[in-house]
Amino acid sequence: MRVERIVEQIDELIPMPYVITKLMELLNNPEISANEIASVISLDEAISTKLLKVVNSAYFGVKNPISNIQRAIVILGFQNVKNLAIGVSLVSSGIDFPSKHINRIDFWKHQLATAAFAQQLMQIHGFKLSIDEVFLASFLHDIGKLALIHFLGGQYDTVIQMSKEQNEPSFRIERNLYSFDHQKVGHELCKKWNFPKIISEAISRHHKPLALYANPVSIQDRLEFSMITANILANICGLGTSGNFAINLESLSLDIIDKIAIQTLDNVSKIYYDTVKLFDLQSTLILPTHNTFVLISLLDKKFSKIIEMILKMNLFNTITEADIAKLQNRNFRLLFIHDDITQNKIKSFTDQNINLKPIPINRWKDKNPEQNLNPPKLIQWLYAEISR
Repeated sequence: MRVERIVEQIDELIPMPYVITKLMELLNNPEISANEIASVISLDEAISTKLLKVVNSAYFGVKNPISNIQRAIVILGFQNVKNLAIGVSLVSSGIDFPSKHINRIDFWKHQLATAAFAQQLMQIHGFKLSIDEVFLASFLHDIGKLALIHFLGGQYDTVIQMSKEQNEPSFRIERNLYSFDHQKVGHELCKKWNFPKIISEAISRHHKPLALYANPVSIQDRLEFSMITANILANICGLGTSGNFAINLESLSLDIIDKIAIQTLDNVSKIYYDTVKLFDLQSTLILPTHNTFVLISLLDKKFSKIIEMILKMNLFNTITEADIAKLQNRNFRLLFIHDDITQNKIKSFTDQNINLKPIPINRWKDKNPEQNLNPPKLIQWLYAEISR
């Protein structure tokens, strides 16, 4: 099996549309006008329709509906239009997912979650990077895996199954089986599509150990650090999946988790949830709606922060507005209380007639001695505990 053949087959199946290649060419010219971009965008009905849907959403708060493509481009900005166009083209492409472990919706949700986390990480660390490049590198980071899934068909399930059984990341299994991995395929595919070198190089190293980015200085290193960390966080939170079930918690520092969980999780939630809806990838999660106050006693601070992040992202990003209203109407509460919380603090909740339901995290740890954070499984367990 040759990487070149895989790339050729994918390029034949989903050649980068004329609209995208022309857009990328035009945006290299600083003198380009919204009118020129509009004339190209108008050639693709799907992109035009999605663009108008975005600009008329509540996020932009326009008073009167906009039906003019040129006006929409001015409001969105040139780079956002390019990102949207690439996203629409790939998400709606004809690539099959003949896998028992991955489907189209979960695959693209993972890419969007990675992009959302990466953008926030860039801002948290004060990196002066192009948001456009951060989005594209993160959104496309597993494009090589998409190519392998299509090329190998159901055979790629062997990679996923071995990854699960051996607790090894998929790229290592790929190397053992094929002598190359999806990072290499993605790199070659992005070169074929004439994406900027900074993006194709980042994609070729998106599984590089975080420890090698202790103090990222160059633009390339900072982009890769943001994307790699974001990929790990998206996997931990279980926001979609591209088939990588071996998650290395040791690679994340408590500092990174604290910054994400405390400072920016709401922003990540909004970006992710909005883009999932935009690309019609949303799904509904059935939640318990009775009045319960959840008390979780956690022994390990890093582990507890990760669980908190998982639950927040899943609770607020996969439920519908109707679900949220139900939870609010029933005063549903979810609280994480660490070991340093005193009995007096617990008593104060009781005095307020709040229904306290202690859930010791040891129950989870007893069942999962290796602290395997499988998000759907964890959430299912917590809901079962709530309903006891």
